[in-house]
Amino acid sequence: MKNMKKLIVFFLIALNTHHLHAQDEEIATPSRTVAKIQPQQFVDNTFFLSLEKFNKDFGKSFNFGLGLTSTNNEVSQSGYKAEIQYRYYPLKFAESKGRKSGQSYHGGIYAGIYLHHSYNQKTTSYYEFNDIPDSDPVLVENKHKVVAFNPGIVIGYQKTFFEKLYIEAYVGGGIRTGSISDSRTGYIEYNDGIFDEDYQGVFPKIGFNIGLGL
Repeated sequence: MKNMKKLIVFFLIALNTHHLHAQDEEIATPSRTVAKIQPQQFVDNTFFLSLEKFNKDFGKSFNFGLGLTSTNNEVSQSGYKAEIQYRYYPLKFAESKGRKSGQSYHGGIYAGIYLHHSYNQKTTSYYEFNDIPDSDPVLVENKHKVVAFNPGIVIGYQKTFFEKLYIEAYVGGGIRTGSISDSRTGYIEYNDGIFDEDYQGVFPKIGFNIGLGL
């Protein structure tokens, strides 16, 4: 029993010594390459993955993203999204300490420019009956394609947790333009606002990323 108490006391002293020593040390340099996903893209049936690459002093970075869209319901959908960003961190992606916790982390505010490109195709399939007696119904497929480009500006904040976990939130906007094609005869272009794939005009950008340092 005495030996067990001595072992517990020794463990607590060692743990406390390590904790005090860790507080005096600087946390590890953040990763120069960060892989991220955009959870909000799942709503649009898209898996979007991006890579951010910092320069040597963590004051600038390039962010490259690619997403694939796919669904096969009553209306099948396929396509892709691609984006490139140039980011500038005025105060660099630097080390800071929490006011209450006192724990060290890396974080920074950035401003950037981006170019977003997307291609999306929706296919609606149905059977059409004709007036010919004893004839089989004809399968009809209507294809609706949208090719869009969206340049804009963005500001955001990014912070590390547990050194390797990155959380980021951003807001911005730009101009969305592109081309629309539809296989239906006499199709008239229309849209229901900024959340419609056919929308063109001033387009907001807001969301968050979850990343892992590589």
